[in-house]
Amino acid sequence: MQSATQWAKDVVAMILGLCGLAGMVYGVGAKQERAKNAEANVLAAVARLREEMNQSLARLEREIRTICRYIAAATEQRAQTQRWQGRVDTTLEALARRLEQLEGHHFQAQEVAA
Repeated sequence: MQSATQWAKDVVAMILGLCGLAGMVYGVGAKQERAKNAEANVLAAVARLREEMNQSLARLEREIRTICRYIAAATEQRAQTQRWQGRVDTTLEALARRLEQLEGHHFQAQEVAA
């Protein structure tokens, strides 16, 4: 009887040991599944952030191109204004010289007449 009792105890101990082992294997599998899910979530978040960053950089690049075009247009406008101002200054200087010549001839004519 003792051997049957011992046998039953050994069987129960083995069953409990196997249940514990199965529980540990299940726990390891569950941890692996959680790790896989966490990895998938991180990869999805990284992909989403990468896409958002790409969109933001594209928008920033468009804005920079717009600013560069504005600067180029402003520079060209400034150059045109400076050229126009140079032409106006040259014309005014020529008119001033011509006026001096005419006034000089006019005063000389008055002195000769007097």
